Amino acid sequence: NLVILHKEKHLSCLKRIHLEKMVLKTLKFLETLIQQIKEDTVAFCDDDAQQKELRIAKIILQIDEDCKTNKTDTLFDLLQHQNINIIVAVLQVLKCLSSLTKNEDIARKIQIMIIKSCKEHNCILIVKVHQLLKEVQFVISKMKESEWESVLKAIEHNITAALDAISLLCDRQQKEMQDAMQNASNNGLDIVNRISFMLFYISKKCNGRTVIIAQKTVQALIEMCTGNYNNQKIAIDSQVIVSINQILTEARTENSEPQGKRELHSSCFELLEVILEKDSPTLANCIANHLEVENLLKEMRQSWQSDRPRSCTVLIRAYHVLKKIADYKCLSLDQL
Repeated sequence: NLVILHKEKHLSCLKRIHLEKMVLKTLKFLETLIQQIKEDTVAFCDDDAQQKELRIAKIILQIDEDCKTNKTDTLFDLLQHQNINIIVAVLQVLKCLSSLTKNEDIARKIQIMIIKSCKEHNCILIVKVHQLLKEVQFVISKMKESEWESVLKAIEHNITAALDAISLLCDRQQKEMQDAMQNASNNGLDIVNRISFMLFYISKKCNGRTVIIAQKTVQALIEMCTGNYNNQKIAIDSQVIVSINQILTEARTENSEPQGKRELHSSCFELLEVILEKDSPTLANCIANHLEVENLLKEMRQSWQSDRPRSCTVLIRAYHVLKKIADYKCLSLDQL
């Protein structure tokens, strides 16, 4: 009913504000409810609890699907709302719902329904995400050294929601959605470029809270660039290699390594793998010429000596990147 009401044109300004507050509270309640169900399942950790998770996820999605069949408004239609806070709240609910169960069909179904809603509304969601990222990039580019933590804390929620939305839309190589991220017909927006430059600014101070945002930024780039040459080229042209160099160059010790830094490095190597696997001499040569190989070797040495769970993945990915670069330069690994 709230979803239907928000489309009423005759509502006064005060009523509309009140309605939006109610929608936000309802979405927050739904998110909290799903989180609580997930926590209860982890606490009990049995098959019955996991089956309960799956049933709840299916019920919520089925309700939404039934509404769509009957031509009524659904939760997914709120993704096209003019209020960015409502869009972010819906994305958080869908993210919680997607992570509620390990069942891949649920995550896949959520992705399909988001994409369908996005197409039906002329990609308004993508335009809104672009606007949000544009504002974020402006704020980040103007931040002073002393303001990093406080400003990022204030905008982190919206940034991560926007980046999660991009990753979800482009996951599993959704070519149409990937193209929409750099399609000039979408009001001239270029999300690939926007996110690449956002990473450039973030990489200059990649520690603490910034690591979480940087990780999601790189993940969004991975999803947009997987199997998509045009997006890969935009990312390369937008200084993504410089950003990766900066991230890997950050001084870190075993005791002071921020949480998530290892995952971030692994994602950086995964992004390089994604770009290199396309077998484009132009992009490969650009990476080979601008990537600081010493950073890869340093990371491989540290991963080899570390007993942390992610170290093996980092080591393998770094090696794959190094091997590709050596092949393109017609050199042996020892010569590199």
